[in-house]
Amino acid sequence: MLYRGANLSDDLIAQYVQLVRSSDQRGSFQAFTSSSRNRAKAEQFGNVLFVLRVNYAYTTDLSQLSEYPDEEEELIHPGVCFTIDGVRYDPVKNKHEIYLTLTHNVDDDRANPVTRLYNGFCRAASAILLPVMDGLNAARPGPSAGGDHRISRMTNGGFYRDRSGALREDPTGTLADDCYRRAQQAPRYDLH
Repeated sequence: MLYRGANLSDDLIAQYVQLVRSSDQRGSFQAFTSSSRNRAKAEQFGNVLFVLRVNYAYTTDLSQLSEYPDEEEELIHPGVCFTIDGVRYDPVKNKHEIYLTLTHNVDDDRANPVTRLYNGFCRAASAILLPVMDGLNAARPGPSAGGDHRISRMTNGGFYRDRSGALREDPTGTLADDCYRRAQQAPRYDLH
């Protein structure tokens, strides 16, 4: 589970409530989004706590690179889709909790051209981030020095839609491993 504290207006909270009731409960992260594996830390921020169940999503563990490793920061990559599972108000904490399930968008040949372009952008952004994170990790002293790929990973297990649109299970993380391998083989970009 991941958590994210945020300040949302009453109108935006009401939109999440409406989305739970509608058939269109899906959205996606349009940018890199910070979250935490530490619920208590995330609860310190904002009037809303997002509770993120990770079904299958590109994330990067930043805790080893952070000045605040106790925050257990996990970066969610752009293009990760989510479904809105519920919204509830906790009167004790005076905070709304919004429950999301994260699932990375796997290519679908039936997708419209804009969606295919966006998915391509997200794959490129992830392919750039993984080597950069490995490079930063290699430069940082400590037990994980040397480009340990554990900080750049895709969660194991879950479901995805194949090119025909059929729902498939990936209980062993084979697809995740393949995605990581492809990202490692992607061209390296010099960001200087």
